[in-house]
Amino acid sequence: MRRHTANELAWDLVEHIRSHLDVAQLNTLFVKLGVGDHEFVIRLILRRLPRIGASLTPELLSRSQVWIDGYRGHTDYPWLLELLAATHPTALVTRHSWHWQRGSPSI
Repeated sequence: MRRHTANELAWDLVEHIRSHLDVAQLNTLFVKLGVGDHEFVIRLILRRLPRIGASLTPELLSRSQVWIDGYRGHTDYPWLLELLAATHPTALVTRHSWHWQRGSPSI
């Protein structure tokens, strides 16, 4: 995923959960976005979504999958897939050429 596209995803994820954040949390995320740390923001939001009871829209789910696919072959790849699956437990998340659901023993 191109850097500017990941940045756009991060901004859109912040907007998606904005109502679940207080001013201090928003300020922290805006500072991180302002200095270009979109990866931190994306990872943080993906971790927080299940805790706040929010899920991703189909469009954000798809864009997040594309971002995570950029980590294919990296040691964080399975962990990032698990994060994404936790945000939308009924969604199938692609890993290589097969599908798995959250909690699959294949990870």
